[in-house]
Amino acid sequence: MDSNVWASSNILKNSVISLNGNLNMSRKMGQSRPVKLVHHVPLALSINNTTRSDDFIGGQDLEITAMTPVPSSESLNSQLVKRKSSPKSNNSLNVHPGFTYSKFSKKLGAELDEMFLHTSHSKFYVSLNNLAVAPCVNGKSNIYRRSDLDQSVRLIPHKDSPFFKDPKVKQDAGYYTSLGVGHAIKFFARYIGEDNMIGIALWENTQGRTGLTGDVVVQPYSGSENNAVKDYIQRRVRWLRVRKYMVLLATLIEPTTESIICGIYGTYAISTVFFGTWFNKYWFVMHMLIWMLTDYVQYHTLINHTLDVKNITYLPNWLNEELLALPIWIIAMIGHEIDWRGRPFRIKKDLTAEEM
Repeated sequence: MDSNVWASSNILKNSVISLNGNLNMSRKMGQSRPVKLVHHVPLALSINNTTRSDDFIGGQDLEITAMTPVPSSESLNSQLVKRKSSPKSNNSLNVHPGFTYSKFSKKLGAELDEMFLHTSHSKFYVSLNNLAVAPCVNGKSNIYRRSDLDQSVRLIPHKDSPFFKDPKVKQDAGYYTSLGVGHAIKFFARYIGEDNMIGIALWENTQGRTGLTGDVVVQPYSGSENNAVKDYIQRRVRWLRVRKYMVLLATLIEPTTESIICGIYGTYAISTVFFGTWFNKYWFVMHMLIWMLTDYVQYHTLINHTLDVKNITYLPNWLNEELLALPIWIIAMIGHEIDWRGRPFRIKKDLTAEEM
């Protein structure tokens, strides 16, 4: 688990129960592909630098309804993140003599991260996990057995995987296996996306799948350094470029899962088939409204905070996030360099990262 995330106090218990019980969202999975890695939905939360601990419900940063991984309606409807409206924790942008564009940009960058992770990202993150067609793992909070990881690395030299096909990678997998029990984790240090590579190794070499508990982990973002709009864009570009080398086809079609591109080609198809015109603007507007309302319900189900009528920033943040989606994807596709902790890296064909 990352040291800078917020999580419920019973997240470890839930994870162990799910791993040992072969559960995904409280449902028993089959033995043909049992749960080998338990992870949690990553979210972000934009907070104020002046936010106090007692500005949150119960005087704590997070109030999380316990989710025990058993088949019950309560566990599937847990409300995970609760915040209360408070004059001291008001997130609205108050323009005053000290206001600068830099401050606004930093706050907006954090809010865009919050919006993206609560809507578009979490929607597909949960869907891919439940469909179990491929591993999709974020490393904010994971649990897996050391013995399973040892086995997955031990089998790399003996299997023809598109992700571990490089001779040097296979040689190193054999080396770390020769060191004995518990050294397999070192093999993944070469990767920028080591969390997803661990998921892939467990998926391919132990015939396992991933499971969710219903808990989330929250990355708090304040309006400080490294949270400006450009930082948000750089983070999105970085991980898209990493994914481009891991799952090229899925990355290439990603724009079709965004509201605007999906709405354009969907409206064109329906307009030409049913309305005898090239583009029915009313149908497109209806599509965008339905998409926005769907995201609205998801966003406020996950964050579950009390809205202040003076602080309704959902619509502008949602529009900004949707409008930036395609430009971010284009930037990611035409470049190869990624910025990691202020240093430039390039992704090699064997999916490892090399500092430039």
